[in-house]
Amino acid sequence: TDQFMNDRALHAQFVDRFLAAHGDAATRIRARLEAGAREEAARLAHSLKGAAALIGADAVSAAAGALQRDIDGGATADALPLCDALEADLAAVRAWKQASRA
Repeated sequence: TDQFMNDRALHAQFVDRFLAAHGDAATRIRARLEAGAREEAARLAHSLKGAAALIGADAVSAAAGALQRDIDGGATADALPLCDALEADLAAVRAWKQASRA
């Protein structure tokens, strides 16, 4: 976590903020896709991609980027399974956060 100058407490605060704002992102993106709101789903994925990159959650950032590309490309059916992968990546961030408190 170079952007946090190896300050674990500061990084943990940013992870907490990330999870509060984006912890349910996969569910929200899926709901927007199912409602036909592709542009909104793509915006959510884009926001998640950047926020995840900030905290060093590279898997989440990559998954959100892939999801955004599929949505922008009109591949909504392909995007829905990516929501499951994204949820697993977000769960890993939550698990890391829990383990870092131990």
